[in-house]
Amino acid sequence: MFSKNDYGLVFTGGGAKGAYQIGAWKALDEMKITPRIKAVSGSSVGALNALLFSQVNYQSARETWLSVKQEDMLFKKDTTQKQIVQQELSSYFEQKRLPDESSMIAPLVFLSMILPKYKPLYYLLSPLLKIICNNCCFGYETVISIAELIRYSIINGGAFLQDRLAKIIDDILFISDNRLRIKAFATICKEGDLDDLILKNNAEYIELNSKTPSQVREIVLASSALPLIYPKRKIGEYKYYDGGWADNTPIKPIYDLGIRKIIIVYLENNRHNKLKRNFIKEDKKFPDADFIRLIPGNDFKDDFLQTISISEEQTNQRISQGYEDAVKQSNFLKM
Repeated sequence: MFSKNDYGLVFTGGGAKGAYQIGAWKALDEMKITPRIKAVSGSSVGALNALLFSQVNYQSARETWLSVKQEDMLFKKDTTQKQIVQQELSSYFEQKRLPDESSMIAPLVFLSMILPKYKPLYYLLSPLLKIICNNCCFGYETVISIAELIRYSIINGGAFLQDRLAKIIDDILFISDNRLRIKAFATICKEGDLDDLILKNNAEYIELNSKTPSQVREIVLASSALPLIYPKRKIGEYKYYDGGWADNTPIKPIYDLGIRKIIIVYLENNRHNKLKRNFIKEDKKFPDADFIRLIPGNDFKDDFLQTISISEEQTNQRISQGYEDAVKQSNFLKM
């Protein structure tokens, strides 16, 4: 069915950072690789990009990404939580020293979540926490507000709605006259017991070509339903959430088609060989596959708040970086 010169394409998940993959797509276009890509798969935002790529229209995909605003990702009819996040994101990205210290925010937020439950510990450690926050340029109130948002999300199953994202997908599917011209797959995770969650064996790979537009919308939204950020989506009898949880690099559906030359566009950098363990597993699981891995450079901004933060300026920067990184790594492409 597929020749040895055909390619498959995999888009990993990474929220708002997904604009990077649109830039890599542009580079593949210029290198005349795109016409030889016969199937595409994606997890989370990678599923949205897989849907866009399957229509084989780079300019339309770029315009779609540039149209996405912060309120589209963090939409809530009750604006209280959204305003909190908007304020904290603004503060976050104003910090010039932040890129080197962004890894500190996760443990600080975690401490801010658990300390109020233990009053003696809270009174003992909160002054120290304030000092650490100030030294890291976060600000104590910023960390507390983000911790409150996460607590709210755990209780309510998701802090925000996907209504605005659904409208964007509808524009792609219903307004555009483009159909899915190549096979496209989205990864979703089915809600299950604790073992499924821990072992991450609940990934499902859905071919979008065989689905109606309404079904495609729900599948892509489910694949993008980041835990704590969005609630699970119900499809049929079951609820599903972000496909990136169980398989953020969905090689399997491409491999199962019989394609052996597979391009993977990542949304995290490889500083300190953080992806090396995944590479070893992938090479072992798919021993006869020829992987071409397009990986963001070490200056790629890679943390959780980057995942949910978006603006036209950020999108343009991410598209440009994706293009530049792919061009630099083009020697890995086997013509």
